[in-house]
Parts: sequence; structure tokens; C-alpha cells
Amino acid sequence: MIPSNSTIPVEIQAWTNGRLYSASHRVMMTGNDARYSVGLFSIPKKGYMVKPPEEFADQAHPLLFKALDHVEYLAFFYTEGQKFESPLKAYCGA
Repeated sequence: MIPSNSTIPVEIQAWTNGRLYSASHRVMMTGNDARYSVGLFSIPKKGYMVKPPEEFADQAHPLLFKALDHVEYLAFFYTEGQKFESPLKAYCGA
């Protein structure tokens, strides 16, 4: 899979109403030493709606995204979502 800013970690953007984004990054190493990586993920249960706390939305910061179910978003992302520049906006943009 080619890393993209529109893959799974974008939900932090929906949860914070666009105030935080997942950082794009790439580890670069020199030499021939082994590199070890650990992925830590937290995945909401099916049916749990990801949405920003009320404090993150007001007149100055209107809601950018509707509440989303993580499992349903993943299904959308892997079937139709990859044809959009921003699958998150296509799925639940306000």
C-alpha cells in the first residue's frame, strides 16, 4: 500500500474537527543495521460514532465532518473511497 494522508489515521482529523492531522512521515536510515517498527492502533467498535467533542465546534469553527462509524468508513475507503482525493470528505464531509 502506498502511504497516503487519506488512509486510516485521518479519523483524528474528524474527531478534532480539522484541528489536528496525522503526520506524514518516512523513516530514513543509513548503513545496513536492521530497523524495527511497532504499529500501535486503537480501533473503535462497530457502531461507535466518531465525532468531535462539543468544545471543538462553534461559530468560528463550524463542523467540518458528520459523525462516522469507523467500520463503515473502512468499508467505504477500501471499496469506493480511494477514487477521491479526500475519502474522509467524500464519506462524511459536512
